[in-house]
Amino acid sequence: MADLRAALRQFEARYTMDVARLYAEHDEIEAQIAEEEYKLVPDDEEIKKKAEELRRRARNLPHAAEDATNALLDFAPTAEAKRHITISPASFTPTSP
Repeated sequence: MADLRAALRQFEARYTMDVARLYAEHDEIEAQIAEEEYKLVPDDEEIKKKAEELRRRARNLPHAAEDATNALLDFAPTAEAKRHITISPASFTPTSP
């Protein structure tokens, strides 16, 4: 059961990394839009701050998610667990001993 929980944590870590990557891409696009808006209205400090904040988030989010999940991704099931449980991306299928 512990190996199954660890495998679930590993899946959750990979999922978190994928979602973080997508958020970073979103933030990157939002930062580009804000930077273009700032070029149109260079005296608008609010747009400048928004662009800077979005740029910072776009840079930092993937690193933060990676740091938080690296330990979970290092999980390796024991030989005993591999004999009893087959793990696929679509499902967890217990096998008989």
